[in-house]
Amino acid sequence: MAKVSGAHAGRAEQPISRAGRTNEIASRSFTEQVVIWYNVCMVGNLETSEKPLHVDLFSGIGGFSVAAGMVGFETIAHCENDPFCQAVLNKNFEGVGICGDIHEFAAWFVRRFGDLCPDLLTGGFPCQDISSSNYDGEGIQGRRSGLWFVMLAVIRKLRPRFVVAENVANLLHRGIDVCIAGLEEAGYTVQSVCMGAWAAGAPHRRDRLFLVAERNDVSDAHRLRQLQQEGIFGDFG
Repeated sequence: MAKVSGAHAGRAEQPISRAGRTNEIASRSFTEQVVIWYNVCMVGNLETSEKPLHVDLFSGIGGFSVAAGMVGFETIAHCENDPFCQAVLNKNFEGVGICGDIHEFAAWFVRRFGDLCPDLLTGGFPCQDISSSNYDGEGIQGRRSGLWFVMLAVIRKLRPRFVVAENVANLLHRGIDVCIAGLEEAGYTVQSVCMGAWAAGAPHRRDRLFLVAERNDVSDAHRLRQLQQEGIFGDFG
């Protein structure tokens, strides 16, 4: 079993959430969205002797891993099948294991880390069937973008505290309800936010949709929603 140093289990457009019903994607409160984002950052910045742990699916050249490191997480595993990207990951994240097949990742992870629950799992799953440039794209049910369901199976197996999934903005029209419903059924409180390269000062939009989820048993946002439903705490959104 691999040794790890940890042992832990911009501007935004209107949040899209409360899905699971194709025609009923309702906006959850801004308060709830802030709670989830705040918790992600706070977990990464806790002054403890052990860093919170991050797992990166569909890693590419490690953008999510760089970002996670900037807020205090330690990346312990990548999943990427492209040889060039694997070479970049090996160079920039020396010693971090790479699984080359998302279908095998859960079993690979368990062999290396046992029943360890990472604090954060990220993944920018394939966009080819979702992108607006693919006029005949089948959306989240497509052959490539449908790998979302494999990512969801990994989430169910590993039970990370936080999940951040990313795709093109057109996911709003080609499957966001399915993604959110899957995460909610897996026991997560979910928020979404759309932001682009412009939010970091780039001279172009390149909008991307991010799903940010927190496991219900540790979720302040989930408790907040319960209190709102019980009429104990108001919605400031």
